[in-house]
Amino acid sequence: MNWRRWAITGTTFSYIFGRNRSFGTLRIVLTLCLVRLITPGLAIAQDSPPQAMALAPGPNLIMVERPKPKVRTFNRSFTVLALLSAAAMVADVELTANCLKTVPNCRESNPLMGSDPSRARLYGVNVPIYAGTILLSRMLRHRSPDRKVWMTPFLSFTGAHVVGVSSDLWAR
Repeated sequence: MNWRRWAITGTTFSYIFGRNRSFGTLRIVLTLCLVRLITPGLAIAQDSPPQAMALAPGPNLIMVERPKPKVRTFNRSFTVLALLSAAAMVADVELTANCLKTVPNCRESNPLMGSDPSRARLYGVNVPIYAGTILLSRMLRHRSPDRKVWMTPFLSFTGAHVVGVSSDLWAR
């Protein structure tokens, strides 16, 4: 055994895994012990969630997944489409109410409203549907911010009211 070499390097590692071949069994046992010490830490790291994965042993190394940037749901395009839908709804309700009062053969064809609805009933049915449209568009925008599928409820609501406005104007 070369004590001088072991004392100079100062580590058990260089003594065991050095040039001295007389400790072959001890090398194998200590290698297996080191592998056994390292392996449970890696197994724990594989079972942990990907947000905070710690690798053991060694320095406390924590890998953190970078958070996704928040997507602004109510941006300019969302607001423009919401206002456009609201304007189409108000125009449809007001023209329908005016048509029902002034034109003798004018009647409402929507079965939810009845044949001769009041202005309050028209708004009472349309405003909750509009609120549901906004909530559905917000949910779709939040779930898939990269896609344009969130525009579908706004555009379908606006399209339905544009058809209502055109039928009210055509009935005059």
